Amino acid sequence: MGTGAGLVIRQGGSTGGDDALALSISRLTGCRIFLAYLATDITVLLLSLTYIPLRRIGFSIVSVAISSLMVDFIKNLPLTQKQEKNKPAA
Repeated sequence: MGTGAGLVIRQGGSTGGDDALALSISRLTGCRIFLAYLATDITVLLLSLTYIPLRRIGFSIVSVAISSLMVDFIKNLPLTQKQEKNKPAA
């Protein structure tokens, strides 16, 4: 999940849903994208504690953390010279 979303975000897009919210938060606050992803996803997971068992929430938090770090890693990979020429204007 994190690799696919990271590739989309790296090209200037969004897969929709919480991606768009995390991107907006990241741009407005200047925080790294993985922190914005983590904050939005953990908020949803904490609200889900009312009907999802704590053990499943724990596994979900681990999954969300790994995915968020992958998005950030992919997004921040250095560009090659060829990629620099083809990079869309931000």
